[in-house]
Amino acid sequence: MIQTLIVDKLTYLPWCYLDEAIIDNNYKAGERSLGTNLFDFFFQNPLEYQNFHRLMKSISAPVLQVVSQRYDFSKFKTVVDVGGSTGHLVKKILKDFPTIEKGINFDLAGVIQALKKEDPDKETVDLGERLELVAGDFFEAMVPGGDCYLLKYILHDWPEDKGELILRNIVAAMNPGARIMIIETVMPDFGVKHDAFTQFLDIEMMVVLNSKEKRKDEWEELFNKVGLVSLNYIQLDKTMHIIETKRK
Repeated sequence: MIQTLIVDKLTYLPWCYLDEAIIDNNYKAGERSLGTNLFDFFFQNPLEYQNFHRLMKSISAPVLQVVSQRYDFSKFKTVVDVGGSTGHLVKKILKDFPTIEKGINFDLAGVIQALKKEDPDKETVDLGERLELVAGDFFEAMVPGGDCYLLKYILHDWPEDKGELILRNIVAAMNPGARIMIIETVMPDFGVKHDAFTQFLDIEMMVVLNSKEKRKDEWEELFNKVGLVSLNYIQLDKTMHIIETKRK
């Protein structure tokens, strides 16, 4: 985590434009410093892309340890991990809840193609046909149908209008009675002391991706815009939550 956050270009170069990002909400310091958006930058720089995947696994590790203890996924038949990367989250849930019939790891074509070329790990082999890799773009109407959608550290990567589009496309694809499980930071209210890493992450989102972490009232505002209602905020650690949502 430290290597990626301090050494890699994708992290330290945008901070050179911190002043501009604070003054202008639309400055896009990440794109100006990297010469392109973050995800195109990854495909042009494989080493930094690999480092980023290691970072995501490192950050996800505490979530993976507790997610199955905090929520019962057994009621779902098909679980879709939206932007699932290597699929470590959906694989963990499939392993812990054997009654789930299908787990779909949904990500960009380049990510899925790379996964299919790799030798499958033992966990993937054991899951067999229960795990499916599906290529697509969540900004387009390509999201697979499902009963449960996982979005871990996805929405905070995008400005508000892009986050709305992602959710609208998922809402359009949802099976009747489906749930969207958003696994993200819920920032404390103003004036409430919180940990330094969460503060850092909020500023990191601003300078690298022109986005931010959200307070509960901001999450509720987003849900209302896209036709969702929150059912539960399940705390995983100090600020990380599973936010269970459904159609209004």
